[in-house]
Amino acid sequence: MSSPGKDEIGTGLIAFCWALFPFSFVIVSLRVWTRVAYLKDRMQIHDWLMVAALVRYSDQPECLMRHLTLSQFFEIIHAALLTAAREAGMGRHIFDLEPAQIGQIGHYIVTLESFSVIVSYFGRMSFAAFLLSVIGSQSKGERIFLWAMIISDTIINTFVVIQSYADCGVHLSANWDPAVAAIAHCQPATFATYLGYFQASLNSFCDLALTILPITIIRKLNMPMGTKIGLGALLMLSIL
Repeated sequence: MSSPGKDEIGTGLIAFCWALFPFSFVIVSLRVWTRVAYLKDRMQIHDWLMVAALVRYSDQPECLMRHLTLSQFFEIIHAALLTAAREAGMGRHIFDLEPAQIGQIGHYIVTLESFSVIVSYFGRMSFAAFLLSVIGSQSKGERIFLWAMIISDTIINTFVVIQSYADCGVHLSANWDPAVAAIAHCQPATFATYLGYFQASLNSFCDLALTILPITIIRKLNMPMGTKIGLGALLMLSIL
């Protein structure tokens, strides 16, 4: 963390955020190209969850790589809001900021939270739907587990997005403006804290489960051991 009067840490955060975006964009684009142009197959539900939606449509497969997806559009907004917050002083110690800067940074942080939640949620649910499509109807226990995870993760992340904008009722600016906070009726700060802990714990559990579950699926497949190891390593990359 930055210290009073020392260099800020916002620049590194912004560089990291924008560096990850083109990497994820290329990966998703290659996924769509492989499905449509190389395999000449229809997009499945897990593909659409990853893509979420196309901003503009074209029936030419070779054009799909140039299209922007809604989930990536959310990520652009997320990165742009982080950049704006950095320009306002995010990453510097609070003792080095003016009250107006603190309020402006808080405004950006409150606004970008939902976009951060949405982007990670789409990716998580896409992989869960993919596993549902490959385990078959015989693996009843695994299907029930995946559906329970999808439903619970959807509920908690939807609630967090709503709560982030509604915790002070109609006085949203109370989250960053002390003058408004003085007259607003907001939920106790501990509620948001415990909700954040619960959401992070559930999301982390889902990530861990989606990393481990492919092992049980691959173990049942009839294929050479070398192929199983390679496929397992690919499906378990979410451990990163």
